[in-house]
Amino acid sequence: MNDLLVQYYFTKNENKLYILLKENEEIIGYIYLNRIGDDTWEIPTVAALKGNGHKMHSLAMNIVYPDWVMPYRQKQIVPNLYKTYEKFIDREDIVTKHLEEDEEYYIAVSEENDNWFNRKYKLRDINEQPIYNIVEDETGKIKYEGLKFFNKLYNFKGEDSYIK
Repeated sequence: MNDLLVQYYFTKNENKLYILLKENEEIIGYIYLNRIGDDTWEIPTVAALKGNGHKMHSLAMNIVYPDWVMPYRQKQIVPNLYKTYEKFIDREDIVTKHLEEDEEYYIAVSEENDNWFNRKYKLRDINEQPIYNIVEDETGKIKYEGLKFFNKLYNFKGEDSYIK
């Protein structure tokens, strides 16, 4: 039987959030969020074993509910990430809002990436989400576990991303 555990840590000023997903005590996903507004978070970093990327985003939306999440606003487009966000656009349990050019957080990107990149995402109803064992980590140790996991998964020298 698999045991899924979600650990999260908010920094003292509550402007950063780190989340780990563990299965049988092994890390299978990590996501880091940065607060960019009163009700909006961006996701600069996510790392997950195959098939768990969307879970990490869903967990982030669960923990910051009812706030919005968005892709990282520094114009860094990770080509494979669009698949996760495009699935969220079609999911009935997720509300999305496409940003117009004059709205806060809008960034000019290629037309092919605009639909998912310039969009906010949040859960429609937190009560409809899968039940996980969610535990707050008050020590902050998961931040370093997550970074170690990320560095182990990715040789991040730019090959996996590009900047418009």
